[in-house]
Amino acid sequence: MHTFRSMVLVACAYCLFSTVTAVAESHVAPEYIGVIAARDPKTGDYVDLERLTPATETKLRFLGFGGGRSELYYLGDKSPVRFRAGQSVEFVLRVERQDIDPQSLIQFWILDSDSSNGRRVLPMQDVASFVSVNARNESQTHQVAFRASKMGSNFFVFKPAEPLAPGEYSVSTTGDKDGFNFGVDP
Repeated sequence: MHTFRSMVLVACAYCLFSTVTAVAESHVAPEYIGVIAARDPKTGDYVDLERLTPATETKLRFLGFGGGRSELYYLGDKSPVRFRAGQSVEFVLRVERQDIDPQSLIQFWILDSDSSNGRRVLPMQDVASFVSVNARNESQTHQVAFRASKMGSNFFVFKPAEPLAPGEYSVSTTGDKDGFNFGVDP
């Protein structure tokens, strides 16, 4: 009976420690290089963003003679990570070195919601016709301006230059294949 009680106490202690550890992990900065997390500037609490690898799709019009369109998309019409419009939030990126301009390293995008297909879309390029060189880089119209600065010796902290409107967003680095996604509600 004494052994059973000891085992129960050890099991309870383990569960309690695991719970405390899991809660504490949401309050720490990203552990790995290239990972981006949201942070409440008032409390310093971190929130893991939805991390997804986008798929690519190219749509041709009239077998390519009418042009085409390429886009990146994420499955799911809304991110499960949500913030409120007007909520103060900033983002933290762990880096190996801080001698690169964060404006050339970080990508911050507005995503179009395609709820009929259950996905979020970033239009990349639209070509008017197969024989035309008139191509429009659509991703530029979806960029979010941001301010960034160094934090400590291995992080950049960045936040949008203007308050974010309700919608879906993605942040990433130029060399990374994954997007870190979130949404803003009214």
